[in-house]
Amino acid sequence: MIKLMVPLFCFFTLLLIIVIFSFSQVDLNLTLAPIPTYIWTQKLLWQIGYFNRPLSTWIWSLFFILLFGFYFWFLKRSYLRQIDLRFLKIIIGISLLLLLAYPAFSYDLFNYIFDARIVVHYHLSPYHFKALDFPYDPWTRFMHWTHRYYPYGPIWLWLTIPVVFLGMGKFVMTLTLFKLVFGLFHLANCLLIYKIARIMKIPAIPAVLFYALNPLVLIESLLSPHNEVMLLTFTLLGIYLLFEKKIILSVMSIFIGAAIKYLNIYILPLLLFWKKKLDTKFIEMAIWLWFIFLVPLIIMREFYTWYLLPPIGLVSITPQNKLLNLLVIGLSGGLLARYLPYLYLGNYTAITGIWQLALFIILTFLTSVIWYEWIWSKKTSI
Repeated sequence: MIKLMVPLFCFFTLLLIIVIFSFSQVDLNLTLAPIPTYIWTQKLLWQIGYFNRPLSTWIWSLFFILLFGFYFWFLKRSYLRQIDLRFLKIIIGISLLLLLAYPAFSYDLFNYIFDARIVVHYHLSPYHFKALDFPYDPWTRFMHWTHRYYPYGPIWLWLTIPVVFLGMGKFVMTLTLFKLVFGLFHLANCLLIYKIARIMKIPAIPAVLFYALNPLVLIESLLSPHNEVMLLTFTLLGIYLLFEKKIILSVMSIFIGAAIKYLNIYILPLLLFWKKKLDTKFIEMAIWLWFIFLVPLIIMREFYTWYLLPPIGLVSITPQNKLLNLLVIGLSGGLLARYLPYLYLGNYTAITGIWQLALFIILTFLTSVIWYEWIWSKKTSI
C-alpha cells in the first residue's frame, strides 16, 4: 500500500477538484448558502460553467480522461495482486468526498426530492400531482421536468419520504441527506459484490474496484446519483440470497427492486432456471436480459448514462466474460462522452444529438481498445 500513496494522493486531489468544479453547474436560480465567500466563488465558477462553455467542456473532458486513467491503473494493480483488503477503506473515503459534489449532470435528484415533498409538505400524491402544479413553491425555480408525474414504483417513494421529512423543509439539508442515502447504498453494493465474489471464489478486490472506481459509477452513483444505485443493491442482494439458498428472501429482494423501478422485474424469470448450484451463467443471463429490456426504453427515449449502473455491478462478478467486460467498459467511456456536447452547446438540439452519437461511438471503441490492450491481455489473477 505504501507504493500506492502517491497515486492515491493524486487521485484524491483530482476528486477534490472535481467536487469544487461541479458547482460550476449549479442552476443560476439556486443559491446554496448566503455566505459572501461562497457567493463570490459561485459567481466565479458560473463564469466558466455557463459563460465560457468551451473551457468548461475541455476541463470536464480532462477530468474524464484522468478518471479513466486512474481507474485502469488501480485495476491493473489489483489484477497483479498489489492491492489488498485495506484499499476498501479508500472506497469509503472516495464516497464521502464525492457526496460533497453538486449533482452537475442531471436534475433527476431534484425530481426525487420534490416527488417526496408533494407527500410530506402538501399531503398529496405525486402520482396525481406534479411540480408544475405548485408554481409558487420556491424549489420549482431550479427544477427541470416539472411537467411529469411520479414515474417510479412505490418503494422508492417510501424510501424518499423519510429523507424529505428529516430535511425539515431546508433544501440544502434535504439534498445532503439524499446524497448520504445514495452513498450508503453505493457502499452496500461494494460490500455485496465483495461477498458474492468470495462465494464464487473469484478475486474479490478486483471485482469491487471494477465497480467502485468506474468513472461512470462515480459520476452516476455519487456525484449525480440515480435510483439505479438502489435497484442494483436489491438485485445483488437477491443474487447473494440465492447463493445462500434463501429463495423466498431472494424473490422478495428482487420484488423490492422492481417496486423501486419496474425494469427490475426482468430478473424474476431467471429464478425459474435456478438450480442448487449457481454459477456465472446465471449472472451473465441477467446482464443480457437487462440490455434486452433496455431496448424499448432506448428507442422511446435515449441511452441514458445511468442505465449502465446495474450491468457494471453485475459484470464485476463475471470477470472471465471478455465480451461483457469490454462492452460495459467501452460503454462507460462512450456514455460519459455524451455529456460533452451539452456542456459545450448548453442545449439539446439536433446538432447536440449528432455530436453525442459521434462521441459515443468513438469513445466506446477507444475505451474498449485501451481496456483490452492495457488490462485484459495482461491479467494474471483470472
